[in-house]
Amino acid sequence: MATGDINKVNAARTREQRVEGARKAGKASGVARRKKRDFREAFGIEPMTKDKVKEMDTLLLAMNEQQLREVADDKSLPVYMRRRARRMIAKDDFSAVMMSEAMMDRAFGKPKQEVEADVTNRGGIALQVIEDGLGE
Repeated sequence: MATGDINKVNAARTREQRVEGARKAGKASGVARRKKRDFREAFGIEPMTKDKVKEMDTLLLAMNEQQLREVADDKSLPVYMRRRARRMIAKDDFSAVMMSEAMMDRAFGKPKQEVEADVTNRGGIALQVIEDGLGE
C-alpha cells in the first residue's frame, strides 16, 4: 500500500472509529483525560506517586505512638496514611512489625544479603575440623 492509500483509509475512518482504535491500543481518549482532570479539580486532589508514598511512609516511621494515633484519627488525611498508622499501633505486635518492615522495604529497598566465601583450593573447598574432645 502506498502512503496515499493509507491516508485515504485514515481519512475515511470516523472519529468514533479512531477513538475506539486508540482505546483498544490502551490510550486514553480525550474524553477520559478530561474526566480525570475534572475529577482532580473537583476534589482538589493529585494522584499518588512513588515519591509521595515513600515520603508518607518515612514520615510515619519517624512518628511516636501519640503522633500515630493522631494521624489515624484525622479524617482529613489520606486513607492510605491513616490505615498504615492504625496498623503500626495495632495491639497485635506481629501485625505492627510486619507493617513497619513492609514500609521500610518500600522506602529504602530490601536489604541485600552478602555471603563471603574463601575458597583456597582449586575445585575444592577447604574445611576446618575442630576437635571437641568428646571422644576421649
